[in-house]
Amino acid sequence: MAASGSLLSSGAGASSAPVLLSESSNGHVVSVSPGAHLTLTLHSTYWSIPTLATSTVVARVGTTKTVGVLQGCAPGQGCGTVTAHYVATKAGTVRIRATRTTCGEAMRCTGDKGVWWVVVRVR
Repeated sequence: MAASGSLLSSGAGASSAPVLLSESSNGHVVSVSPGAHLTLTLHSTYWSIPTLATSTVVARVGTTKTVGVLQGCAPGQGCGTVTAHYVATKAGTVRIRATRTTCGEAMRCTGDKGVWWVVVRVR
């Protein structure tokens, strides 16, 4: 997919609030400064956020956390969140991507519903 989405900017540095990424960030380009923190939270436990392949533009901080929500959620619905944290380390561009094959109980994802991505530009 081409990085033709909207541009989101943040001058966030090491002491600023993290840049929050979620479903609404899908397909966007996010510009940040070195030292900026990014938090990606997707609202389904079916999402998988793979480790970036040798990226020196952003570094993953810690491990991916999956938190299920049991109250008011029927089994098989994937209620909960998957969260990953990153820090911008140096100038450059990288694509952060998440995938899922299930979009609900016994429902395979079709089309682009199984892929989430954002391009991060560190300037």
